[in-house]
Amino acid sequence: MDFKYAYGVTANRRNLLNVVVILVVLLISSCKINYSFTGASISPDVKTVSVGHFQNLAPLVNPTLSNLLSEELRNKFVTQTSLNVVPSFGHLNFTGEIRNYEIKPVAIQGNEIAAQNRLTISVRVKFENSIDPTQNY
Repeated sequence: MDFKYAYGVTANRRNLLNVVVILVVLLISSCKINYSFTGASISPDVKTVSVGHFQNLAPLVNPTLSNLLSEELRNKFVTQTSLNVVPSFGHLNFTGEIRNYEIKPVAIQGNEIAAQNRLTISVRVKFENSIDPTQNY
């Protein structure tokens, strides 16, 4: 004969419910989910990154564009990752060249001066991963 709880659930059902709840909690706690708002997944083994100089090979050369691109890429790693930026030989290495760039107006004002311009840069990037060379490109 089953002893009834005040809510009408038998002891056997209550024990089964407890076991199911414990199994669900164990199952959920054993799953590992990583959330990233940048879309990047960086291996925990990777600690450093180096960004080389991007040589400007565009037909029309802007002398500051090469340094600006290299510096902004370094800043991206500093502000959005936990990687340490090193001058050379990091676990991740980025080098490349600027192939072309163009500035086009996208919004014209009444006096035929562009209110907004669009800068399009064509870049060839070489990526080397010293931890996992299968990811090199």
